[in-house]
Amino acid sequence: MDMTDARDKREGARRPAPYAGVLRYPEPAARDRQGPCRQYRVEEALAGVARGEPGALETLYGEMKGAVYGLCLAILGDRPEAEDATQETFLKVWQSAARHRPGADGRAWVLAIARNEARQRLRSRRLSAPADLNGEPAVPEPAGQVHDRLCLRQMFSALDETERQIVVLYAVDGYLHKEIAAILGKPYATVRWKFRRAMQKLAQALPDGEDG
Repeated sequence: MDMTDARDKREGARRPAPYAGVLRYPEPAARDRQGPCRQYRVEEALAGVARGEPGALETLYGEMKGAVYGLCLAILGDRPEAEDATQETFLKVWQSAARHRPGADGRAWVLAIARNEARQRLRSRRLSAPADLNGEPAVPEPAGQVHDRLCLRQMFSALDETERQIVVLYAVDGYLHKEIAAILGKPYATVRWKFRRAMQKLAQALPDGEDG
């Protein structure tokens, strides 16, 4: 383990979560399980899916579901829709796994499919919004779900798309900054800088009474 990974883990263990209840950091033990071996497991699972091996898709889902859901949530800002987008992402991965080039970063490939799926849903939502205004009233949501959704939208609206992706990869699935840099194709220093700036923005956007 290099010094940057160790620093990431220390920061993850001590960093306060100004958005507790909406996003949560993984426990330090969960972060300890992350590392190069995860990329190997993803590559092996993708190859297994391409060969039609039983259980390969389930293994891939277990390795990637947090990151996929986190990215979809960051883009869509809606938990149920992010869950639907996550399921659709893995369906598309299953259908197109044979197109993945062996040796390429499998995590980045899966996350690219997730981003495209979420962005397509976001475009569809924007196009259909005027029609929805004249439709049937929406089914009321439980108060807790409404609160979480509004908190997510309020906080994420302060971040740009890259900042949202960095936050959820770190906070939801426990990726280290070094890994996030590789997944997003960004310099490590840029990821760390954007993460710090995003934390400042989130703290400023925190609703009153939600300071943990």
